[in-house]
Amino acid sequence: MQIRLPKNWRNPTKLSIFCVVFFIASCSTSTTNVRPSFDENPRNRKDSAVRPSRVQERVQEQEEVTQQTTDTTGEFTVEPRQKVEEKPSSRVSSRGGEFKRAAEKYLGTPYHFGGTTRRGFDCSGFVWRVYQDLGHSNFPRESSQLMYDRGRPVSRNSLREGDLVFFRDPKNRKKINHVGIYISDDRFIHSSSTRGVAYSTFSDDYWKKYLVGFKRLLP
Repeated sequence: MQIRLPKNWRNPTKLSIFCVVFFIASCSTSTTNVRPSFDENPRNRKDSAVRPSRVQERVQEQEEVTQQTTDTTGEFTVEPRQKVEEKPSSRVSSRGGEFKRAAEKYLGTPYHFGGTTRRGFDCSGFVWRVYQDLGHSNFPRESSQLMYDRGRPVSRNSLREGDLVFFRDPKNRKKINHVGIYISDDRFIHSSSTRGVAYSTFSDDYWKKYLVGFKRLLP
């Protein structure tokens, strides 16, 4: 490309100035055609839907789990951890220890046939006294046989403190001749003809031999 200069510009000084101006003009023109930046390049442009972060992914996973635990009515129905039903143990009192406290204050009281006081108790008289002390004034003074006939049968696994433990006569299998008050852990308090008021265990060989059953006289 030939550039024609005016005759008055063929002076070296003017020619130098012209070259500088021409160079600056060409540079400014080239900057207008800059390559598109990375963000403007269609191949490198990020999608409008930005990929979720790791935290967002966890939140989305949790929402999916929540949707799976929702029933058709739209109510949240996360199944709770199964709760094991605890049945009351036959070895634990369910009456707060009231019979235990009322009976233990007579420990060591001697045996006395027909007795109902601290001077001495027989087995049924001791049971009657403990029930009286706990406010059961309608509890009748009667023999162990009549208590057994009146009471409601209770299984060994359903025993509660205050239930009655009955034993038969060694000489007569059909006759009830002894009674005690169940406390806990196979233990009962009674008025024994040899020891007076004392603790015994009906799982012992002697008492197990004559054990008849258990009855409940309270609601």
